[in-house]
Amino acid sequence: MNAKIFTLIASLFILGNQGYSQKDKTFNIKKQLDYCAEQASKTLQVIPNDGTSPRTVSNGSKEWKFVDYKDWTSGFWPENYGFYMKRQKIKNGKKKPINLLVS
Repeated sequence: MNAKIFTLIASLFILGNQGYSQKDKTFNIKKQLDYCAEQASKTLQVIPNDGTSPRTVSNGSKEWKFVDYKDWTSGFWPENYGFYMKRQKIKNGKKKPINLLVS
């Protein structure tokens, strides 16, 4: 009896979760990457020249919180900046893009 109940619950769980597969096929990776590049460009305009890196924007605020190099999140911004610069070079035709995304 317990095996039947377990099988029924497992089957309902599996079938129920299939409805959570990606229904919205309109996700556009290029649009999302363009948005990220736009945000990086805006961030570059407000970074102070004191060696700090942007960390977060608090809820309800539009101002960045900046941290120094000792903060564990300080390495994320250089990577984002690298992504932005690489994207700008590709956009300007100075670098050939590598398509790692399979559609």
